[in-house]
Amino acid sequence: MLLNEGSIQYIFSFSNERFFFPGVDHRFKFALVGAHKGTQTDGFWAAFRFNPRVAVAPDDLPAFLTNPDNLIYMRRESLARFSPESLSLMEFQSRRDYEIAETMYGENPLLGDQVEHAWNVRLTAEFT
Repeated sequence: MLLNEGSIQYIFSFSNERFFFPGVDHRFKFALVGAHKGTQTDGFWAAFRFNPRVAVAPDDLPAFLTNPDNLIYMRRESLARFSPESLSLMEFQSRRDYEIAETMYGENPLLGDQVEHAWNVRLTAEFT
């Protein structure tokens, strides 16, 4: 719905490692999502800080989110390419990680895609 009937403006995902929520276990993750109905866009801004070594403290969040070096512009078409069945969102540590994934997925078929004149892998639960 967010991608087909409107657009996502941003998704910022954090662990509670620095205790944004004091009564919640530090291993829990939470996300700030901004979206609106109507006009679709070609992508959205994202930031992921789930690793305890790079977790953001509550007081540092405004500065973190206003620094362009911390943000990744995720293209809508990449979402469909990375996870065509469920449109699941991959979490990337950096913009470079996202660029590498885009290159890897590039023009290559996904595992399980049926390609003419190529070895086609069929995934099963066990060998038959």
